[in-house]
Amino acid sequence: MQFFTTLILAMTLLVGAITSSLAATPNYPHRPVTIVVPFPPGGPTDNYARLIAQRLSSRLGQPFIVVNRPGATGTIGTAFVAKAKPDGYTLLFSSNSSQIIAPILRIHPPYDGIKDFTPITLVGRYPFVLVVNNEVPVHTPGELIALAKSKPNGLFFGSIGEGSGTHLMAELFLHNAGIKMTRIPYKGGAAVTTALISGEIQMYFDSISSSKPFIDAGRLRAIAVTGEKRSPLLPAIPTLRESGLGGFDPTIWLGLFAPKGTSSEIVQTLYRQIHDDLRSDDAVKAHFDTDGIETLGTDPARIAPMLSKEKQNWTDLIDMLHLHKE
Repeated sequence: MQFFTTLILAMTLLVGAITSSLAATPNYPHRPVTIVVPFPPGGPTDNYARLIAQRLSSRLGQPFIVVNRPGATGTIGTAFVAKAKPDGYTLLFSSNSSQIIAPILRIHPPYDGIKDFTPITLVGRYPFVLVVNNEVPVHTPGELIALAKSKPNGLFFGSIGEGSGTHLMAELFLHNAGIKMTRIPYKGGAAVTTALISGEIQMYFDSISSSKPFIDAGRLRAIAVTGEKRSPLLPAIPTLRESGLGGFDPTIWLGLFAPKGTSSEIVQTLYRQIHDDLRSDDAVKAHFDTDGIETLGTDPARIAPMLSKEKQNWTDLIDMLHLHKE
């Protein structure tokens, strides 16, 4: 009798363990998934979040819904996801602007962009383009540097607020070139472009997709791009490295993240679907190609070391410029 009692108890515990395991890792996803974008609608991060959400919905049979939570250079939406339950139903689609740079700028950041998240994949990256006003008599970075040296602080560059990618890229260029210019901050990219075309400022680091219509129309002049290689959208424009300005040469990346502690099964499910689309779906690839964005599909295991290195580079620059705030 004792034997049967023990056997029944053992079987009960086994069934309970199996049931608990199944409850903890259900067939994912079995309900709608929210993808938070920490920026307003309409920008590159939002546009590509919606593309990825559409593809995941189609592949996995559940709605992937993009929700914008903008504010404070992306930190409001990013902090929200950092505190979310790590069950795969609240995700973050972000860029290095909110994931890496924004926390460094703050003395007391609301999250750690590496430690508080489980990376799923980086989907793409794109360079900055260095554009100047057409009346500025320069066609190369070398000529721009020479002109700036002849007029210390006499040239003006635009940026979208303090600590943005457009600001920091310009400061990095000035530092590497050993020159000084005066910064004029604006509230948005359209305002900076208007100021550049009118001659209110002389230089701006912008995304290629934003500046290319004005470059093609002859209203702005592109003289260099960032990154390791030339952009297919501007094949005649050299990189800063080709122009003799090497070292830390940032690009903007876009990626999908989950809260820390999200299971590897969920991460791999999402990664495989996105990776397959980036590699084999011609319509998805064409979308990236149109904007000059290099598709990535980075393996989750490779992301944290990459971000740690990038974080150190941005930290060194921000420390040097004394841009920390709170």
